[in-house]
Amino acid sequence: MVKNEVLTQLGIKVQHLKQIYLYCLRSDGMSRAQLRRRMGLSFPAVSALVDELIAAHIIEEIGTVENTKRGRPSMLLRVCADRFAFPVVAMTADGYHCRIFNFGAEEVESCYIPYGFDAKTVKQADGLCYPDMQTLTKPLIAWILEKEKEYKLTSLVMSTPGTVNREGVLSSTSARLVTPKGFPDYLEQETGLELFMGNNTDNYAYAEYHYNGHQEDFALILIRYGVGASVVRNGKIFETKTMRASEFGHVSIDYRGRPCSCGGRGCIETYVSTTVMAEEAGTDFGTLCQKYLDGDPAITALVKEKADILSMGMSNMLAMQPVEHIVIGGEIRRLGQPFLDALQESIKRNGFRELMDNLDVRYSLDAKHPEILGAMWNFIENQMQIYTLME
Repeated sequence: MVKNEVLTQLGIKVQHLKQIYLYCLRSDGMSRAQLRRRMGLSFPAVSALVDELIAAHIIEEIGTVENTKRGRPSMLLRVCADRFAFPVVAMTADGYHCRIFNFGAEEVESCYIPYGFDAKTVKQADGLCYPDMQTLTKPLIAWILEKEKEYKLTSLVMSTPGTVNREGVLSSTSARLVTPKGFPDYLEQETGLELFMGNNTDNYAYAEYHYNGHQEDFALILIRYGVGASVVRNGKIFETKTMRASEFGHVSIDYRGRPCSCGGRGCIETYVSTTVMAEEAGTDFGTLCQKYLDGDPAITALVKEKADILSMGMSNMLAMQPVEHIVIGGEIRRLGQPFLDALQESIKRNGFRELMDNLDVRYSLDAKHPEILGAMWNFIENQMQIYTLME
């Protein structure tokens, strides 16, 4: 047998092991017979794979269920939830929002870790913060090392704003943060965990897909301290070779408009983010929302203007990536149904009619930090390698 054939057979086996884990994860108990029917494999093949997973303490037998046909009762299988755990960390403008999930996709612990620096003391002329590596990461690394004493951690999953370039620099104009070079490598070196990084907006979209009916084609626009977008096609995050999340917040609606920290002008983010809206209203965003829902005329006019700007940006995005469903996520949801109504009215007046007339716009799922949930499921379903955990 040639080497390529051996590798192909190993690859197929790895896929089957992962399938069994996922089937058991998504059920209260899965029998070998059920696995055989769903996977289309022979009973001996399924049994051999199951036996390997049981021996590695990936899944376990939990009891029997009576067969409708003659024969012995079927033994049910489930994931060994406490076998492993992994932290999922979302970087935001103010710090790290952390949760630990066990092997059964159950949250077992959560905490918030502020950055170890005062943004005002490290902000440069361009409005961005450039903290040194140790100051930025020390509180997070200390927490992870402490948790390694309590759990058998396998990986570190991070959801971040902005993008990471080839030199390992994470740059986020929305979070006003630029990390030192080698940020991902440094985290792996100091924690001893393999790092899986993804974008906040992409992970938010993956959570929306996972928890809201598995709608396979939609765009998510995330509006909070920054503005981003992600497109889901056939249940997968649309991506190119160089980037994943769309830089929707940096689509310009006025080339002579407001300067942006990205270097451009007239970016949507400089008009529509919750931070900008609050600054223009002269109050915090929570108070702005309350005044808007109470019908304050000045605030209502301000929000209507933002709905018009957002609808123009949506029209530009749809011209490049046509979708029939747009989901609005982030703190902007606190403006409630009146904002969606204002946005729908603006959509009727702006943009390419063939694309905009049948557009469905709604709010995203109601959850705290959906990007953490999306990162968790994206890791489990697409990145975690069961075979390596069996070694």
